Amino acid sequence: TGTWYNTNQIVSWGVTDTSGNGSPANGVAGFSQAWDVDPGDSYSQPTPGQGNSFYSGPEFPNATGGCLSLTGGGGCSGGVSQGCHTAYVRSWDNAGWDGLQTYGTVCYDTIPPVTTSSSVPGPNGSGWNNTPVQVSLAATDPGAGTTGSGLSASYYAVDNSSCSYSNLGACFVYGAPINVTTEGAHNVYDFSGDIAGNGEPDQSVPVNIDLTAPVTGASFSGTSTVVVTLSASDNLSGVASTVYQLDGGGLHTYTGPFAVTAAGNHTVAFHSTDNAGNVESTKSASFKVLGKSATALASSLNPSTYGQAVTFTASVTPATATGTVTFKNGSVTLGTIALAAGKAKFTTPTLTAGAHAIVAIYSGNASFGGSTSPTVAQTVKKAATSTALVSSLNPSKKGQAVTLTATIAPGAGVTGSVTFKDGATVLGTAAVNATTHKAAITKSTLTVGTHSITAVYGGNTNFNTSTSAVVKQVVH
Repeated sequence: TGTWYNTNQIVSWGVTDTSGNGSPANGVAGFSQAWDVDPGDSYSQPTPGQGNSFYSGPEFPNATGGCLSLTGGGGCSGGVSQGCHTAYVRSWDNAGWDGLQTYGTVCYDTIPPVTTSSSVPGPNGSGWNNTPVQVSLAATDPGAGTTGSGLSASYYAVDNSSCSYSNLGACFVYGAPINVTTEGAHNVYDFSGDIAGNGEPDQSVPVNIDLTAPVTGASFSGTSTVVVTLSASDNLSGVASTVYQLDGGGLHTYTGPFAVTAAGNHTVAFHSTDNAGNVESTKSASFKVLGKSATALASSLNPSTYGQAVTFTASVTPATATGTVTFKNGSVTLGTIALAAGKAKFTTPTLTAGAHAIVAIYSGNASFGGSTSPTVAQTVKKAATSTALVSSLNPSKKGQAVTLTATIAPGAGVTGSVTFKDGATVLGTAAVNATTHKAAITKSTLTVGTHSITAVYGGNTNFNTSTSAVVKQVVH
């Protein structure tokens, strides 16, 4: 008795008749039972009447044993509410003598405590703190003092989810506010137990602490138009916002890279704030925007013929710009020339026959950014050739060896082959010597008679074809 239970309890008894009053025992007439109230022994009642021991006798006639349980069941009658209770049993012998026995109190509590937690300071709207946090627990037991057994203890653990009422070894007993001081995303697990042994389901309180401000850096790209990019990172809570000022102007929220086109020196000041409210110290970075330039390109001869000198003139504005211009044929650099009075000229006679994409690229200087001209489509035509043919022996006799030699003009750069023909009949083909620009074949099989000999130069990448005059070769 005097103990709180959270499971059903049974109070049982046995009844015997004694001769303790000096009279012989005459047997048990029965008993009546009740929780928290005497079943009573009525001596006198008005008539008619019913429903008590005066009219009906004991609740359990002639019974010598019985029981009451807190919740009923188990072969026992009963069933009471939460709280402390006393069992009453009144019994009679067959002479009408009665006796009252009580057993109690027996206390019953199956409702666990309720624990509430509070954090100081509380988290911000993003769920983060930028200072250490104290977590306080307050627990109550429903009906404490009447139907509840009262609080036994509250328990907690930081970042240990194995702490529970069934594993108290992983927990601490709560006695004072819990200090959470380290950075990170934490969970404070807590619950309470009552005297009856009811354990509250454990619950968790998130405590997110970030004590470190974000870090922001600036990068720049471009010359005449400079694109400013700000990049921020944060170790825990994440970046909430980045703000900047350009040249001491208004404060702007950074939403993405922005362009600065005004020529001159500039300074951008910036800092970031994280989701915990940590504010970075303001940083600054300087950069320069160069003045804009424009480059135009012109050809002195377009189309031109292979071997002709072509002059490309680049004009850079403003004319005060200094530096160099690089002339390119596609991806191939032709040459680099210094600007003079805003112009640079490059002359070349070596452009091969065909189409060429020529551009001029101004390198820029300390005051002006570089620029690239529109592409000039330069067309170079193949150069004309002429072929001269001579015979080593004319007239000749049948069976004599005759050497036919073709000379190709203009000479330099001429390569390829020459086909020698007797009328429509091909006598043979010979390669053009790159040094002498000549091609020759020797024939000893010419038949008696007059032969119309020609030499046909086939041309190459840079030179057109040409055919010699007819040489009348006489064979006796």
